[in-house]
Amino acid sequence: MKGLIISCLITVLGGNAATNYMLMFALLAGTTGIASVIVGIAHFRSWSVSSMAAATSVAVISWALTGLAFGLAWKEVRLGGYRGKRLQTLEVFIITSTLIHLLYIILLYAGHFNQRYGLCHGGPGPGSSTREAQKTTESEPPPAA
Repeated sequence: MKGLIISCLITVLGGNAATNYMLMFALLAGTTGIASVIVGIAHFRSWSVSSMAAATSVAVISWALTGLAFGLAWKEVRLGGYRGKRLQTLEVFIITSTLIHLLYIILLYAGHFNQRYGLCHGGPGPGSSTREAQKTTESEPPPAA
């Protein structure tokens, strides 16, 4: 059934030897990209270290599949031959999606390693520095015995 759907898409879109594989990996990359967006929204809502780890891992897996689709789209362009306008548009979307997804991963890692951009391993939030957090804990009176 799946092969029939893809072969129908190839006859409608045109293409060459790489089209079949590019369509399969584009569908896989699209579904994992949607999962990455859902986990990213959940991370934005909870803004914790554990949700950042989940968002980063799903984003890296999704980017790997998108990178595979990117390579196949690039191979399809290099092979040449007749490619319809819809297939050329899909190739452009795959290439653009790969670059945007890479930017998303870079931003997640920036938040992972630098407190200015994100959580920084569970430290104080982005609005306070470490010294301010230490001052507030030192200025509190000791608990009564």
